[in-house]
Amino acid sequence: MNLLRLLPAGLCVIVWSAPAGANRVTLNTALNAPQAGSPLDLTADVSAPAPSFTGSSITLEPGVTVTATSGGASFIATPTVSGGNAPIVLNGAVNTVSDLDATGSPITLGAGASVNVSELIVVQNNGSATLNLTTALPVFLNAARLTIGGTIGPLTVQSGTLLVPPAGGTTGDVDFKPASPAFSVELDGTGAGQHSQLQAGNVTIEGNTTSLAVVVGYSPSVGDSFTILHSSGALSGTFFQKPDGAMFSVGTTTFVINYTSTDVTLTVVGAASSTTLTPSVAPSVFGQSLTFTATISHNPSSGTVTFAVDGVSGAPVAVSSGQASFSTSSLSVGAHSIDASYGGGGGYAASNAPTLSHTVNQASVTVVINQSPTSPVYLQQVTFTATVSAASPGSGMPTGSLTFFIDSASQGLMPLSGGQQTLSTVFLPVGPHTIDATYGGDGNFKGGSAPTLNDTIFKADTSTSLNSSLNPSPPGQSVSFSTQVTSLSPGGGLPSGTVTFLDGTTPLGTVTLSGTSAQLPVSTLSLGTHAITVQYSGDGNFNVSTSPTVNQLVTNADMSTPPPDMSAPPDMSTPPDMSTPPDLTAASDLAMRDLASVDLAATADLASARDLAAPADLAAPSDLRAGDSGSLPPVADAGCSCSTTGGHAGAPWPLVLALVVLYIARRRTRSLG
Repeated sequence: MNLLRLLPAGLCVIVWSAPAGANRVTLNTALNAPQAGSPLDLTADVSAPAPSFTGSSITLEPGVTVTATSGGASFIATPTVSGGNAPIVLNGAVNTVSDLDATGSPITLGAGASVNVSELIVVQNNGSATLNLTTALPVFLNAARLTIGGTIGPLTVQSGTLLVPPAGGTTGDVDFKPASPAFSVELDGTGAGQHSQLQAGNVTIEGNTTSLAVVVGYSPSVGDSFTILHSSGALSGTFFQKPDGAMFSVGTTTFVINYTSTDVTLTVVGAASSTTLTPSVAPSVFGQSLTFTATISHNPSSGTVTFAVDGVSGAPVAVSSGQASFSTSSLSVGAHSIDASYGGGGGYAASNAPTLSHTVNQASVTVVINQSPTSPVYLQQVTFTATVSAASPGSGMPTGSLTFFIDSASQGLMPLSGGQQTLSTVFLPVGPHTIDATYGGDGNFKGGSAPTLNDTIFKADTSTSLNSSLNPSPPGQSVSFSTQVTSLSPGGGLPSGTVTFLDGTTPLGTVTLSGTSAQLPVSTLSLGTHAITVQYSGDGNFNVSTSPTVNQLVTNADMSTPPPDMSAPPDMSTPPDMSTPPDLTAASDLAMRDLASVDLAATADLASARDLAAPADLAAPSDLRAGDSGSLPPVADAGCSCSTTGGHAGAPWPLVLALVVLYIARRRTRSLG
């Protein structure tokens, strides 16, 4: 024991009482005659046998150093601690205790004790201990702080904090129990001995509830990496809220943690960053194009952002000026979770945006009705087409069913095909109609209705024909005029109503259609040509119409024999030789008696043959018979004198020839017309 004492001048007597059981005490000094006021070192050598405590416990108070001799201190008693046998219980703080052979006996230490022991050690009751063991002995940590300064045996961490200093520590198997213990490491550099590393056998982190505490004692650089735990066996489990690839920050330094089957590694990934996620519109509708933008703090210009929709990740998107965007129009109706993860870069750490909840609602629709044709007539087929399309900003093809209404009457539910449905009908009556269409919606689109289409069905046009039963006809002869009224395409159906027969503008009679036909017999037509027409009066579904004109000829001429074929015009290139009177005796079937009945004075100015009013009344040349010995009556107005008896020598042949030629021309004109 070293003593430092200030002795007064003169003779001093020093008395030292040896402790009980000491064999001897020897005091020595290096000075024989020290000066007054000078320090004097006295050395007391105390020798005693090694202590032995049978059935006793030892409490080492603060400030006491216990060093066992080569024989060691023997502690025989085996107390029960926390339900089990524990030779050494660390509860308090003392100085270093080393080389103790504590066979089955407890040693109670103060907080912060540092011991070297050779048996099972329990650290509990908020104690704090540093173990530097020469022998790997089992250690149980419970509600206390344990620093491994060397090698210990199998370690059970029930609760409390296990700390590994930068010098490192070695244990056997380590079992972190699920009572939320902590593992603390210190990082002072990347070199050997500058950062904590626990060397262990098998490592089990039960329940993933063990927290990880990191103390940074230097300024790390991006890319610095530290293996804080190495298992020579197998590693299972992860630290609390730090799964593989997770990022966390300590001050301004951000780490990413990675696990392998044997190692836990921390890597500096740069300054901490934060990521926010915003949509271009919220909520959106089905088919709407929207953009999600991730904004990273510090505006990095490198790295990528990975977007995930409902947990499904897409391809990474490059960051530009601190932003990255993801666009889509394919989100289904309902709620979706959108995530964005920045992978780090440009000296900045990775970060994750808070999950964004986005809602997609049903899109509205536009319903439009078109018709074809636009001006339908009675019984014409008309087709109504309803088109259902997504209203902006939505998009896509609506499905489901649609109902047409004609004059508010439902036409039945019909499924859409390609966003359309058609209704064809031919049964709409003449007049105005309203057409409506209502869409019932589907999972992606709301229902909707088309603006009312105002449609009008018009009357159909008709065609009226006219035929004469006898034309030409003699005076007083009954002639039956017949007509048929039909509908014109695209209309249909059978016209009804009445028809009126007209002679010019004079009505001859009105007849009700029978089916589509009507007849009117007429016997009162006078001599001459009559312009006969028939006019259909129309009905509720059909328009009026008028037939083409039929020129009905009433004449006294014998029309029983048809006229000669005049399809080929006569050759008039060479004028006839009129120097010699023609021999009319050979004219075929010329009935001179018919010519006698012609009132030439009333029908023709013989001075100009083209002024004959009714040359058609002359007998046809076919009525002239060869050898006819008849005679023409005198024609005083003709300005000629001829005999009515005998042969034709005295006949007015120029007149006869002119009449024949004019008759032929008029008949030909009528046949061609």
